[in-house]
Amino acid sequence: MIGPPQDFRQISSIIDVDILPETHRRVRLHKYGSKKPLGFYIRDGVSVRVTPQGVEKVPGVFISRLVKGGLAESTGLLAVNDEILEVNGIDVAGKSLDQMLLYRLPPIGLLDL
Repeated sequence: MIGPPQDFRQISSIIDVDILPETHRRVRLHKYGSKKPLGFYIRDGVSVRVTPQGVEKVPGVFISRLVKGGLAESTGLLAVNDEILEVNGIDVAGKSLDQMLLYRLPPIGLLDL
């Protein structure tokens, strides 16, 4: 007989699917009580945006590597070369890695990307 899960702990979710364009996905990683690292590295890159003035190249921050067994890899929701547009509600679209690191992000228990 299958019963309710014991010690169930949510580790990730996709949120705001009803308000985001299909090309975007807002992912929430839950780290509370987990010994797993978030498990991804980030890098600088160039993103292409379409603006009223035409196509524009702007700085961007991208996932460069997933750590085997890390939280990000175990969810299957993030991939190498995914662009990070927002972190915990802070817009980082068009920012370089150095600019993004200037934001003093709080200790991570819950991470929205």
